Amino acid sequence: MNELPNPSAPPPEPAATPEHPAPPSTWKPLSGWALTAFVLSLVLIVVALYGYWIVEALPLAIGIITLKKVKRGEKRGRLFALWAIIIAFGVGSCSYMIHSGSRGIFSKTAESLMSVLSSQSPTEQKAESLRAWAWPKALEKDPKLPTTWMDRYAGVVAKYGPWLERFDLPSLWSGMRSMLMTPADVVEIGSDDVKPPAWPPWAAFWVKAPFEKGMVYVAVVFQDGGQDAGMALKELKPKEESAIIGDVRFYRAKAEKLP
Repeated sequence: MNELPNPSAPPPEPAATPEHPAPPSTWKPLSGWALTAFVLSLVLIVVALYGYWIVEALPLAIGIITLKKVKRGEKRGRLFALWAIIIAFGVGSCSYMIHSGSRGIFSKTAESLMSVLSSQSPTEQKAESLRAWAWPKALEKDPKLPTTWMDRYAGVVAKYGPWLERFDLPSLWSGMRSMLMTPADVVEIGSDDVKPPAWPPWAAFWVKAPFEKGMVYVAVVFQDGGQDAGMALKELKPKEESAIIGDVRFYRAKAEKLP
């Protein structure tokens, strides 16, 4: 027989609420900005090396600002911020130096070639100077190659007047990429307006040379313009003649009216 509850008995105690361990007093949340800076510095490496070195300034700035916060102990992520700063600064600086140095070498090489072509020296002396730049295999194939370059230049001067002894170089903000890519819609001067060959990247570099009556695109081809022509850059020096130039050609914008 069931016993009746005693009305005078105290009520039962409520069940205890389960307890969860609280985070330790030293625990701090991870800084999302520190992680973002680190990831961005890695993702933008390819873009920076492609020529747009300035993009690494974004993770660099985020890393520096975030580092101040994590130093004060507000959040974790100091290593992420430090690595973001190191990677962004290192990659950005290296990319800038590579593109700036290559841009300088290209411009000095073109300046040396154009200075010889535009000089008033005797033809034999100019040919000898150009021969020192010419790739030996190209000379074997065409012993009169320096004369061909001089004749092409003379044809340009006949239409555009003298060279103004300067170049319009691309901005360093975008690297040297535009100096290695064949310009769109250009045709060769004095060769029935033929388009340039499909040279692969690093097979030639381009500079824009202002002449008295218009802009001329100068293409300096390494070796034979083949896939491995980029290896010739290792032998190219900014102030010394290097026998790696396979050809020199002159182009104009197709839409440009002839002077």
